[in-house]
Amino acid sequence: SKVCFGDAVKTALQEKRLLLLWFHQDESAATQRLCRDVFQNDLVLEMISRSYSLWAGDVGRFEPGQIARLLGITLFPALVVCQPLRSGFDADSACLEWPLGTFAQPVFRLAPAAPGEPLASDQAIAALTSAAEDHNDEVQAVEAQRAARTSQIAEERALREQQDREFEESLLQDQLAEVRRSEAAVAASEASVGSAASPQKAASPTATGSPASASAAASEEAKAAAAAALAAEAAAAEAAAAAEAAAAEEEAKRKARGAEILATPEPAPSGSSTAKLSLRLPSGERLQRTFTAEQTLEEVYEWAHCCRTTPQPAVFDLCTSFPTRVLSERSASLGSLGLAPSSALVLKAVDG
Repeated sequence: SKVCFGDAVKTALQEKRLLLLWFHQDESAATQRLCRDVFQNDLVLEMISRSYSLWAGDVGRFEPGQIARLLGITLFPALVVCQPLRSGFDADSACLEWPLGTFAQPVFRLAPAAPGEPLASDQAIAALTSAAEDHNDEVQAVEAQRAARTSQIAEERALREQQDREFEESLLQDQLAEVRRSEAAVAASEASVGSAASPQKAASPTATGSPASASAAASEEAKAAAAAALAAEAAAAEAAAAAEAAAAEEEAKRKARGAEILATPEPAPSGSSTAKLSLRLPSGERLQRTFTAEQTLEEVYEWAHCCRTTPQPAVFDLCTSFPTRVLSERSASLGSLGLAPSSALVLKAVDG
């Protein structure tokens, strides 16, 4: 293959495919038979196009020879199926790291029983088919879980919004009922004052209607107070909705920036000229990424904020784990901070 092994692993990881490694040595009858019986088989061709990234290498060359040695392959031609991994922490058994910082876990390998013998074609096709089916089932299960979680989050959000609306409507009804009770009380007071004033008017024609005027004024004040309360409630609801919308927009921007960062290729680890950082979050989750030594600490803070699954804590410090040291000089380069060639960091929440 013209593509280097590290790029093949990254491509397979991005496309959610298995990596099929084909190691061969010169031209031989066994190699020709593998090409004819396996790699020209219609079922295998369709399966590779759907589920695999193929990487072939002549073990007489440096990189294929080194990878075959690391995998313990000594007889050729040989096939190895690998699961690409984001980091070595994702491996549940020994995995291949080549080049530094690129990980792939062998799923199975097929090699001749003796030098010069061909691979069993039926066995190879059956193994490739089984691995592809298992991988596709796993990918579909992960996608189904992600879709279910997304649906659950949407349902929970819709339920909260409905509950908020119902609460606001109930509060409005309570306020309207209070206004009606206040108006009824004022009307009853006016009627009482009117009946008490009638005899006085008969005895004293010069009596004024000031009690009725006072009652009317009280009624107007009650109505104004109720209207002000309704207006305040509406303003509070509008402010809460605006704050929620702003938070949602900010979260969308954070996730979009995180996707941009993850889509940017990482530099290949190269001694003191790069800094391979492992970051532990408060949840126990770990993030890992390689930066150049010239990149600034500010870029690491942006990566830590945008590429984690949750935006909390909103305010945080990045610290070295041993010895413990808060990294605050955001304009400084990673090399000047002593973070190259590799460092383990911890994200700690800042109160207030």
